[in-house]
Amino acid sequence: DDRDVAAPTMDVEPAPAAPAPAASAPVPPVRYKGSSPGNWSVVVPGEYRRMSTEKPRRIYEQRTDCEPNCRDLQAKRTEETPLVARFGSVDEREDVSVSVRGANTLKLTFLSMKDVTEFGAIEEATPLFVPPGAKIVSTNARTGESGKGYYQWDFEYGAARVLLTAAVEQGNCYLLGATAASERWDASEAGFRRASASFRVGADAVVAGGAPAVSAKEREEPPAGEVRLDDGSGDARRKPPGTLDCRGPLPILCSVED
Repeated sequence: DDRDVAAPTMDVEPAPAAPAPAASAPVPPVRYKGSSPGNWSVVVPGEYRRMSTEKPRRIYEQRTDCEPNCRDLQAKRTEETPLVARFGSVDEREDVSVSVRGANTLKLTFLSMKDVTEFGAIEEATPLFVPPGAKIVSTNARTGESGKGYYQWDFEYGAARVLLTAAVEQGNCYLLGATAASERWDASEAGFRRASASFRVGADAVVAGGAPAVSAKEREEPPAGEVRLDDGSGDARRKPPGTLDCRGPLPILCSVED
């Protein structure tokens, strides 16, 4: 029989789809602690990296025709700034910083301030901390475990959204500034609010056993680790690269010698 016989058909199973890449687990937050000039602590998003708090000095040209006391700053040096710690996202569009300034630089007084409430009610203190032209979204006042007062301002300034927290200890004003580009606020808000709520100064930062006082939220979701920035070990020993860019929305956090 010369008739063509159709070849049998075979069902071919499709190749299995490649498994979807596993979503990376969120990086747990980290508590940073300092004791210069006084005790403070704050919980920062774990994916943030430490950033420089140094500002480059002006560089003067060397001159051969000037008297011996002429300034010669050929080498780049650094100016002191009120910043004691700074953390930020890799693209530097989210920033959390701790700064310390003399309380009497914000309000003239001959006495050493001990609490932020000495600036008056939060409404009275607002012009001292929030830059002119800012649009205030909300304010909040809380009391720490030792009775210390903390003021918080949430405001929009230019293209940025800022959450600023202030406390006073032994004549110094401690400021926690959390800043993000307005379009990044939704993504950064939870981490910023946790940082603000976790901010501790003075006796609140150190309780029995040397551990900082914690809120109920922190007991439910404890930070993954703790870094002391002034003990000379681990992360504290690694100096953040670069220098400070003071063009942000909070001149209060930058050098007063801009």
